[in-house]
Amino acid sequence: MQSKTDTRYGVARGEKLVHEELFIDVVSAKNHLQRVSDQMESIGLEPDVRLVEVEVKTSYGRPKAYKEPSDEVAEDAPAEEQAEAPAE
Repeated sequence: MQSKTDTRYGVARGEKLVHEELFIDVVSAKNHLQRVSDQMESIGLEPDVRLVEVEVKTSYGRPKAYKEPSDEVAEDAPAEEQAEAPAE
């Protein structure tokens, strides 16, 4: 198994990210931080958000050959839909 670690940037309030999007570059994260701070100020809140670094670890399993789904699965799908249709 292979693994890779990248550093990404985000905006957090306390220990929680305020937005799940993580940025590859710090400039984009700083711009997002400013937008979030401005939004908080506009509704009367103290902007208590900060720029954070997040380590993203990705693991890769062993590659295996791709197999096309069997034709039986494709043929069974319409029958299931017909079973769910209400009877008149």
